[in-house]
This record gives sequence, C-alpha cells and structure tokens, in this order.
Amino acid sequence: MGSRCLGGRFQCVSTSTKRRREVLLLPVVVPADFRCVLPATDKKTAARMDTYEKLLSPELLSFWVKEPYTRKRYVAAFKRSSIEGMLNYYRANYPKEPYKDDQTFPPVKCPVLLIHGLKDQYLLPGALNDTWKWVEGELTLVTLPNAGHFVHRDAADVVTRKMVRWLTEAK
Repeated sequence: MGSRCLGGRFQCVSTSTKRRREVLLLPVVVPADFRCVLPATDKKTAARMDTYEKLLSPELLSFWVKEPYTRKRYVAAFKRSSIEGMLNYYRANYPKEPYKDDQTFPPVKCPVLLIHGLKDQYLLPGALNDTWKWVEGELTLVTLPNAGHFVHRDAADVVTRKMVRWLTEAK
C-alpha cells in the first residue's frame, strides 16, 4: 500500500513488482501524468511553499485528524519532526519548469487498486488520466466524490470495504 507516489516510490513499485502480488495506492499520481497538471498548479504551489514554512505548526499539520486522542499523537510526532525538512522533500522532488518527459519507468505488472478522492486539493483529478498506460496488470480505479487528499480518513468505511473486497476476490 502506498501514498503520494511522485516518482521515486512509483519507480520502486514499478521495478519491484516481481515480488508483489498486488499494489494498493491511495492517492497517487503516476509521474508522467503528474507533469500534465503542473502548469496549472506550479505557480500556486511554489508560492505556497514559502507561505507554508511561516505558517505551519504541528497543530495545523494535523488538522485532518478528527479523533482527539489520535490527533494528540500526531501533534506530538510533528513536534519531534522538522517542518523545514518536510517542505524540503517537496522542494527537492517537485518538478520545475521546463517540464521534461525524459524519465521512463517500467510498467507495473501486478494488479493495482487505486483509490482517489475527487476533492483532493493537491493531487487533482486530471492527473488520473492515462494512469492505465503505466500498469500492465489489472487496474481497478475507484474515485470517491466526497473524499479529499486523506481519502483513507475521509471515507474510511468505503476504502476499507473496497480494499477487503479487492484483496479477497479471486485474481
């Protein structure tokens, strides 16, 4: 099961699927398809990075965790972490202009379940286009119209049902 596969993690999945029977991805964008949505989001994202660094706090980073006990644990973990380091991951890995399509990835050969929340503000629905070109195995795409970036939290029951059904059905 993976999340936010922008490049490196997708490459890991695509090159190591001989050892995998199936792959679950929540939310995901295939690297080449991610480039197609960059022009629309790039300037906004670049501007956000600097603003985020000034505004982010452990409390704000855990806004999406609804349960008080769990949220308290997330806040504690974020306090032990480096906000600058987290943002540096995106600074280092977020593609910059000019967007080149010179990186190739081998196709994923095992079955894939991809669950995506259509209200995701970070991984836009347009990035799902042509995902199937990168998967030689069976691809099951589930879109949830009322879920956002944290699809596994926003629609936990639906995601769990879909995953269990997908993992237990005969392949």
